[in-house]
Amino acid sequence: MGHKRKVLIEGDYDVDGIMCTLIINDYLTALGSTMHEIYRYRARTHRMDKYAMHQCIQGRYDYLIVGDTGSSDMEILHRLGDMGIKVIVLDHHNSIYSYDDFPENVAIINTTIENLIAKQDVYRFSAGALCYCIFAKFAQVHADITLKGEVAYALTSLYADSMDMSSSLNRGIYWEAIQLKRHELPVFLQHFMNEYTVFGRRYIDFWYAPRINAAFRSERLGLINNYFFNTELGTVERAKCIEDLEKVYVECRNMVNKLADIVKVEELDNFVLCNLSCVDDVMPINENRLFNYTGLLANKLTERYKKTAVVLCETARHYKGSLRDKYNRNYLHTFQQFCEAGGHKPAFGFTVNLLDYQRFLASVVRIDKYYSDKSKKEGPIVEEHEVASPDDRLVEEMALYNDFAGGNLPAAFIKKQFVGYMPECYNTYNYVYQWGDYRIQSTYQLDFGSQLLLKPVKRKKVTLMV
Repeated sequence: MGHKRKVLIEGDYDVDGIMCTLIINDYLTALGSTMHEIYRYRARTHRMDKYAMHQCIQGRYDYLIVGDTGSSDMEILHRLGDMGIKVIVLDHHNSIYSYDDFPENVAIINTTIENLIAKQDVYRFSAGALCYCIFAKFAQVHADITLKGEVAYALTSLYADSMDMSSSLNRGIYWEAIQLKRHELPVFLQHFMNEYTVFGRRYIDFWYAPRINAAFRSERLGLINNYFFNTELGTVERAKCIEDLEKVYVECRNMVNKLADIVKVEELDNFVLCNLSCVDDVMPINENRLFNYTGLLANKLTERYKKTAVVLCETARHYKGSLRDKYNRNYLHTFQQFCEAGGHKPAFGFTVNLLDYQRFLASVVRIDKYYSDKSKKEGPIVEEHEVASPDDRLVEEMALYNDFAGGNLPAAFIKKQFVGYMPECYNTYNYVYQWGDYRIQSTYQLDFGSQLLLKPVKRKKVTLMV
């Protein structure tokens, strides 16, 4: 820090990437850096942004710090090295390269490569969690500096990227983050909270991350840059940004729900295939930027059909697509044999050359027939509850367990018959029933005598979701 080096910070175009950027920026500021700058988003991609490279070269930066991407961008890394720019890459995505392949100007920590070296899954970090651990440790050891709220960014990135929370390292981040009081959270995590909101999994999964991701997918990059990176933004202007983010999210959600209902799907034994060209007449692809929504639609389809979903959308240069697998199986390496694919093992994006489309479809059909991974992770944990009053200890422990569920851990539910005295009320969004000291929340009215599958989730008071 004492050498006054110019530093540019670049994060990927998603919530995890944003969290990386905010963590790095906060720690560099705390360490005394006055010559670092955040790269403003310009063109949505999940690779290193070539415009960031140009900014580094033209602006004569000494360092580029990259979060949540960069492990596969060898050409850009070599170009930066040729211009004398040092690059720090902090990533968790799969890469075809080993550490020895990277040029001398690159210092890289990639948890996937680390796990291959260790021959076991030691690290299950998101990139944001990786950035937090590295910068927090460095600041503590070398400058005796501890930042309290930044661990909440790390937890946000873990949940936003659907990381496996069974790891002891990830659980350590969880316990540190949820102990923060509301006023100790970074302001960017407070803005979307109301008086009843509790910072935790449900807030991140169902409220915070979807709104930020919607702005990325709709390519409202100016809105994201203004909200997160404009330090001169006043209270009124920031409130307007939050309002605009909410509007974008509602538009995005409604469009994806409509898409899921009108697209034509080819159902195979183990896969479902969808080409968004079939909806171009009723929902123009370019006008609505449907090529940015293949991942969200694949999520919907894999949940609906309980099969691996493959969604493609034609663009001017190639087919852009996404794969999602409900059972967390590894299809990434298989698809890399016949198309350009990158991301996580059960959830990744890919591109297919326009002339290779039929060959791609034939490859998927062949995989479905001969090479499908038919293993499935175990079903949910169901605990039958036959007594009239709720078992407080059981409910509380299952709610805590569900904060760690996901990835390789199935969710936990209570099975109960809807009988006895359970007062009903209706709020703006849900039907609510009282069971002892707990509230049962449902999107539809419950029938007396019906069997309920209730998922305990942590809020200010544990709520049982139907």
